[in-house]
Amino acid sequence: MAFLLASPVLTLVCASINNDLGAVSAFVTSAVAGVACGSILGRRLGSTASAKLLLAILFALLLLPLCFYMNFFGCAVGNEFAGRHI
Repeated sequence: MAFLLASPVLTLVCASINNDLGAVSAFVTSAVAGVACGSILGRRLGSTASAKLLLAILFALLLLPLCFYMNFFGCAVGNEFAGRHI
């Protein structure tokens, strides 16, 4: 589950370097983190192949907005560190 925390930290670093890079990083890493964590949870909790697939899709859909909001916070904090106020 390190994907959930690595994604906002990477966005924070990218946003403190360049504002546009932080925005792109927020979208890309939130999608990757949400799908990765959803598939890990689905495979872990499902018992059959179809249950694993359905749970992976469900968890990915639930975790995508969470990852995006965390990355938005990381982007805002990175901009503040760089002295750019939103």
